[in-house]
Amino acid sequence: MGFLRLGALRSQVDDQTLAHLERVILTRMLGERSFRLQLHRGRFQSSEPITVSPEQPIVFAFDAEFEPPIDERMAAEMLEEIEITGGLHVVVA
Repeated sequence: MGFLRLGALRSQVDDQTLAHLERVILTRMLGERSFRLQLHRGRFQSSEPITVSPEQPIVFAFDAEFEPPIDERMAAEMLEEIEITGGLHVVVA
């Protein structure tokens, strides 16, 4: 179980999900485009939405020695959700 730190937000995230978040966030940051991110733990617990922007400090810390492989289709679907809705909702373990 790794963790994601975005500004004041620090959340534990499983390594597989974290790898996909890293791909999606860095892709958006390279284009200097911000978006809203909300992390959900199960059905009823969620973080406050946070704006992810290029100016914000971001840390991806993986628990595993090597990053897990990326499912390109899943990463593309996550990016598409951001394009359509302006934000991303992610369920984390």
